[in-house]
Parts: sequence; structure tokens; C-alpha cells
Amino acid sequence: MTTFLPKLYQQAVLDSVETYFRACLQLGDADTAFYQTTRELWGEGSKYQAIAGFSSDMPYFCLRVPTGGGKTWLAAKSVALINTHLLRCEHSVILWLVTARFIADMQRDLGLAYRPDNWDAVKLAAWLCRNLPEPSITHASKQAFVAHWISALFARPGYDLGRANRQKFLIRNLLERRIKDLRSAAVKQAYQQTLFGDGRETRVVVDERHCFEYHPQGYAPSRDYDGRFGQFTFQKHYYGRIGDFDSGEEFACACWLDTQAQKGRISFWVRNLVRKEGCSFFLQKADGRFYPDFLCQLPDGTVLVVEYKGADRWKEAEDDRLIGGLWAELSGGRCRFVMIKDKQWQGIEAML
Repeated sequence: MTTFLPKLYQQAVLDSVETYFRACLQLGDADTAFYQTTRELWGEGSKYQAIAGFSSDMPYFCLRVPTGGGKTWLAAKSVALINTHLLRCEHSVILWLVTARFIADMQRDLGLAYRPDNWDAVKLAAWLCRNLPEPSITHASKQAFVAHWISALFARPGYDLGRANRQKFLIRNLLERRIKDLRSAAVKQAYQQTLFGDGRETRVVVDERHCFEYHPQGYAPSRDYDGRFGQFTFQKHYYGRIGDFDSGEEFACACWLDTQAQKGRISFWVRNLVRKEGCSFFLQKADGRFYPDFLCQLPDGTVLVVEYKGADRWKEAEDDRLIGGLWAELSGGRCRFVMIKDKQWQGIEAML
């Protein structure tokens, strides 16, 4: 049998434990022994933390060992040190206290580490396929995907069947996430092609058949604006209540719109709500809905949609600009869309 040789830090732990037990036996006091041992080992004595309810002469200490550093092995070796240098006996009774999850986690880890004699890459791939409940793809496609993924995994240096077996649940989760990402990308690509590809005019329509109407009694913001970004007397908001603003810049945009409305350039405007069924205007995207900030009714009946974006979110709002621009383009001049940042009111000005 090959003898296990401890690593340097493991041997250092055992040496410090032995020194402490020797001091406990010699001095007869766990507190004094702890202070003396820590001062001897590290140059400065540490305060002893006794456990309430236990005898003061019972030695108590904690070992700080890195994850995967052999804590169980060190604890077992410490038992021998206790018998030899403290209790001076050959055998002793050990009470091992663990958390409720410890046994379950240990059994799981042992199960993952177990490799049956007939376990091979084919059976691993079959297990992964069975445990990937993805109804959007056929079983044959799933098999091909998993087989390719497993082959690429085994091509990596140091990755073998034993390691794959230990990590098969992690592999399953990664495969599931990858399939989800690929599906989302495919849906988005198809959606973008439908909306923005050639001949989109024959597939996408903006007309009165799909008209959204703000009901006079249907405005229910989760939070009303309470003046936290400043005070302004709004006179041209369609409703008596005004939903809260996300930022001071958004509040400034609302003030600018209301000022233009007071000049007669806008009939009225609405602070659009987000995810409020029945009282929120939205444009559908491949991966969700776009709820613009403001809708304005112009004197000639044209609807102007205004979205204010912070400069830090301008780049990620490309999809919102595309869908808003397409909606306006296909409306036949009845709708307009503008997205601005940095209080560039001239962008809205050009649409009035």
C-alpha cells in the first residue's frame, strides 16, 4: 500500500495541533496553552475562545484549511494526536458533529465519483439526453448535439470519463443553458428577418385593426410621481395622475413635453406605464416587450412616441430603436417615433 504524504500546509496544521496538545498536558489549562502555542508559532499570542457550557479545561480550537484541503483526513489524524499527546491512551470515543446536509452531500459526491464497470461515453451521452427535457428539439437532434459536445469535452487536456461522470449534473446544466441560448438566438434571428427582412411590408401591418386606446379610467401606476426629482405643474397630461419617473432626466423630458403642450404644439401626452395590462402601450420584440416612456397626441391627430435613454444604456437599446422606427415607417405617416439622450430636445422638436 502506498503511504499518503501530506502536503506542506497539512503537515504544518498537524504540527501546530500536536504542539497545542502537548502544552495542554504540560500546563493543565487549555486557555494558557492556547495563548502560549499561538505566540510560539506565530509570534503573537491569540485570545482563547472557550465554548459556553463546556469544562474550561477542555481544549477547543478551529482549523482553517482551504477547500479541498483534506479537512476530514486532518481531523482523523488529529484524533491520534489527541490520544498520544493529551489523553495518553490507545483508544478514545469520538463524537463527530456535522450539518444536516453533510451526509446527503457526501452520498451525492460518492455517487458521482462511482464509475460502473460498463460506464462509457455512449452511456454518458444517453444519460444526458434522457435528462435534458427539451421539447423544442427532436431526440435525434439532441443526440447529435450531446455527442458533439461530449467529443469536444474529451478532447480537452486532462478531461476523461471519470471526471465527466463526477460532473455529469454540471454538464447537464451547461448543456441545458446552451440549448436555451441557441433557441433564443434562433427565435430572435427569425423575428428580425420577419420584421426587417425584404418584403416586410407584406408581413407586418400597422393600422386601426390593432389600435391601442388609453381608457379614461384605466390608468393605474404602481407609484405616482411624488416630486422627488423636482416640482412642476403638469397641465397637459391626459390623466390627473402621473406615473413615477425613473430618473431626473426622464422627469426633465416630461416637463419639456408639457411645456410644448402648453404652447399648443402637443394636444396632450401620457407617461406610459410598464407591464400594466390594459393600460400600457408596448411594441413586441423577439425577447420581450418595449414600453416607451411617453406617448403624445399632436394637433393633427398624429401619435408621437418618445423614449428617453440614459447615455449608459444607449447602445443596448438598439432593438428598441429598430422596432420603434419600423412601427413609425409602416404607419403611413400616422405615427412617429424618436429616442433621445443627454436632453437633446431638438430630436423631439424635429418631430413636432
